Amino acid sequence: ADVYSYGIVLWEIASRVPPYTNMKNPHSLMKFVTMENGRPDLSFIDKDCPYEWRMLMIHAGTSSLRTDRLSLKYYLALSISVNDKI
Repeated sequence: ADVYSYGIVLWEIASRVPPYTNMKNPHSLMKFVTMENGRPDLSFIDKDCPYEWRMLMIHAGTSSLRTDRLSLKYYLALSISVNDKI
């Protein structure tokens, strides 16, 4: 959950809007995210978002399987590396 949450925070920074604003019912949102593997709409991401940052955010926050994600420590280190490049 920590890696997914980190990816969602990155998404919110890159899009400049809160995720899932169209979903008003908390139960529907929980079902969408947990049972239907729903993820935020990537079309909201700013077009000037660096490619590396976009890929980091997508992999951390939108990977549907936990086994696809690496540790939060890895993502934080990668974030520092990506920030150094921009």
